[in-house]
Amino acid sequence: MARSEAIANIDLTSLTDEGLEELLTKVQTAFEERVQSRMAEFRRIASRAGYEVSLSKIAQMVGHGRGQRTSSQSAMRGQRQPVLPKYRNPDNPAESWSGRGHRPRWLEAQLAAGKTLAELEITSAQ
Repeated sequence: MARSEAIANIDLTSLTDEGLEELLTKVQTAFEERVQSRMAEFRRIASRAGYEVSLSKIAQMVGHGRGQRTSSQSAMRGQRQPVLPKYRNPDNPAESWSGRGHRPRWLEAQLAAGKTLAELEITSAQ
C-alpha cells in the first residue's frame, strides 16, 4: 500500500515536459526490466520441465491489431472458390445451377413443364 500512496502523492502537473518525459522513460525502462526478468524466470522453469517458452504479443501472432487484417487476409477477402453446380439443364447441358441464389429461368421453365429438382440434379454418371 505504501508504494501506491507514493505514486498518488506525485504531482505530475508540477513537472515540466522534460520531467514528464524523463519519468516516462524511467517507468518504461523499469517495466521492461521487470518483464524481461519474469520471462527469464518462466524460461528457466519451463526448461527444467523440458519445455521451451516463446513469448510474443498476441497482436503480432494473429494480425496487426483489433479488427485489422493482414495483407494476405485482405487479398483473399471476397475471393471464394466457385460452388460446383448441383442442377443441369437437360435441354442445354452448358446451363447449370449451384442451388444457391435465384433460380435461373431455364430451371423455372423445367419445373413448370413438370420436371422435379431431383430429375434435374447432377449425378456422378453425368
